[in-house]
Amino acid sequence: LVLAHVRELVEQNHAKYLAYGLEADIFSAGLGRKESARQVVFGSVQSVVRHLDAVSDEQNAHGPFTLLVIDECHRVSLDADSSYRRVIDHLRSRNPSLKVLGLTATPYRLGQGFIYHRHRHGMVRGDADSFFGDCVFEQPLRLMVRQGYLSEPKRIDVAIEGYDFSALVPSVGGSFSDQALNEVVKGARATPGIVADVMARAA
Repeated sequence: LVLAHVRELVEQNHAKYLAYGLEADIFSAGLGRKESARQVVFGSVQSVVRHLDAVSDEQNAHGPFTLLVIDECHRVSLDADSSYRRVIDHLRSRNPSLKVLGLTATPYRLGQGFIYHRHRHGMVRGDADSFFGDCVFEQPLRLMVRQGYLSEPKRIDVAIEGYDFSALVPSVGGSFSDQALNEVVKGARATPGIVADVMARAA
């Protein structure tokens, strides 16, 4: 069972799977399909949680699911009553050996930290009670830039470029006084310049 939180992702993931010459069902009310007879099912979590028995019916030819793949898995809440957790608990009641694989480009959540406990290189990242125990694979951003999947990042400090520091004179110790620095930025807010620069580059 492959779960996603929006129908567009369900549809995209299903189409990609079909492109490999394989067959799979879709269980998503938003897409007008509630099929679950095939061995692989792509579903929206909202539809699946409302029809748990239909999706995991032991009379289906595939039997109980052995693998649950969650796209955008950073959305899995620590709350035991959340939709994802209810689906997981139900599937585990049918198959205690169920494997759960989470996929995300954002494994760090504000207010929670890393969504997994251990990195594949052995470092402890998240809490011991994180839902995901191990990060088993990580695609480095530098590699994705080299492969052309991501554009090369370029750092531009518009706030600094927008000020004229040429008149500043360092003290005997080599540093600049706070008063002198404040004089440079006084009356000039950086935000309008940053916004104008973003708009110019975006064009």
